[in-house]
Amino acid sequence: MTALFTATEDALSSAVAGRLVKDFGGDRFVVTELANTGGSGWLKKRFPEFIGLSNRCPVLVLTDLDRKPCAPAFAREWFRGVIQPDGLVFRIVVREIEAWVMADRRGFSEFSGVPESMVPRHTEGLDDPKQAMLNLIFRYSPGWMKREIVVDHGSGPKQGLGYNALMCRFVREGWNPQAAAMESQSLERTRQRISELAMTFR
Repeated sequence: MTALFTATEDALSSAVAGRLVKDFGGDRFVVTELANTGGSGWLKKRFPEFIGLSNRCPVLVLTDLDRKPCAPAFAREWFRGVIQPDGLVFRIVVREIEAWVMADRRGFSEFSGVPESMVPRHTEGLDDPKQAMLNLIFRYSPGWMKREIVVDHGSGPKQGLGYNALMCRFVREGWNPQAAAMESQSLERTRQRISELAMTFR
């Protein structure tokens, strides 16, 4: 097996990256985390190092598009004319990692208690997928889950202390990335790229 390094913005993105490699990497890789707490700015600052590392071993970098208007233009800001190495999987999540998580509508519904009919179909089109998720959990989820995932001090639902622990557990144990990829183009492209990478390490 080959070491594959992941660099992501946060704990949930790291859990998603690990699950994608596990499901679509064909048992070719052992995942090692480079970072998962520095946010997009930290990833961008260290990006030249990730490019250099990917010339020696595979690297998966996930960053959120957030409110940037165009993924290709956003990618050009990162590469600055550098040719992408074959060992680097650089993928832009449209628009936040929560969009990929909710794209498994049935799995998210079963986990959260949110009726499947209320889970958005086109999560990539949401302006703020994370806030949409928190709003749904605040409205529909059982009380114990709301207390863990959501906090509301009068200005609307925000991330609670148990958010990362519960959401990461769902991604590792209940999320169906293949079903989610059918609803999310950026996730489907990431799935394909990881599968292609695994073919080179037979």
